[in-house]
Amino acid sequence: MKTSDLEKLERRISELEDRAQLQDLLVRYCRGVDRRDRELIESAFWYSSPDDFEPRIGGPRLADYMETFGDAKCHTHFIGNQYLEIRGSNAYGETYFVSIHIREGDDGRPVTAVRGGRYIDEFEKRFEEWRIARRFKIDDWDRLDPITKRIAGIGDHAGGARPADPTYEALASWRKRYPRRD
Repeated sequence: MKTSDLEKLERRISELEDRAQLQDLLVRYCRGVDRRDRELIESAFWYSSPDDFEPRIGGPRLADYMETFGDAKCHTHFIGNQYLEIRGSNAYGETYFVSIHIREGDDGRPVTAVRGGRYIDEFEKRFEEWRIARRFKIDDWDRLDPITKRIAGIGDHAGGARPADPTYEALASWRKRYPRRD
């Protein structure tokens, strides 16, 4: 293999690693929001002051907002199509999302709130770690649906906010069985 071919291959591998890290970052962010986990939410952003991001966009102010978002019984985010451009230690991303949560409606009865939109992010890689440096969110659509009937037998293992969500116990147990070796 020629040196130029090897260099191209190394650049391509590096770009694929960066893409995988950016996708992992967004999954970590969504998990943090869904579980109302301050540590995960804050770990997704670079910021120099708490005012760097709007409360419902990111950083510590989002973590504060999620901790007080008590009327929602559950949160679920799905991320879908993603467009990324990477230039060295900077990247641009447009990531589609659908978020669903159950909360009380105006009349006090439960509703399912569903929203679709896009995260428009500028990422920076510092100290070999990608995080979101700037973000704005586009809301493309939303709806509220009254919950009139539930599926029998569903909800036996309800999720929730950290640390009560069962995934934290399951992950801790898995980590004990399979410790890191790096």
